[in-house]
Amino acid sequence: MFHSLIVLSDLILEETGFLPDDVTTPYSYFCQWNRKGNPRYFNEIPIETFDEIKANNNGGEIYDEEVQKARIIFQTPGTTDRMVKEVLYHEKGNENHPYARDHYNRYAFRFAQTIYDKDGHASMKFYYNPKGEVVITENLLIGDVILNHQGQVYLAWLKKRLVIISIS
Repeated sequence: MFHSLIVLSDLILEETGFLPDDVTTPYSYFCQWNRKGNPRYFNEIPIETFDEIKANNNGGEIYDEEVQKARIIFQTPGTTDRMVKEVLYHEKGNENHPYARDHYNRYAFRFAQTIYDKDGHASMKFYYNPKGEVVITENLLIGDVILNHQGQVYLAWLKKRLVIISIS
């Protein structure tokens, strides 16, 4: 019982990718992310052959033939760290119409991806294991959570239920 209380005190519902190592989220628990490596820097983002990355200390952009197609968000804007937190992909030349957001952790791993609907609203979020397989799927519009764990598929309905599953 006492051990469960300790686990609960360090359990956080939202995953940012930059939480301290001693903090567990249901996402890091089920996806079994490696806690080794260094942050991904802006010049390490995978891009297509003729794309170009431009960046300063506040953030960056990915261009295709001089037309912006993605925005790079740093974990600590305004510093020289340039650690990539997210890459927001949008319609070429239209920053107001996103279609996907890649989420990176402090070990350079793309741990999640958010997908946007045609109106630019975040609709689905996928969390990956180190093999790149989807482990948790969140429907951001209705709140359902699907967990793929040890060969079984669980419909968690709400994040709160995902927490209960992870601590039981």
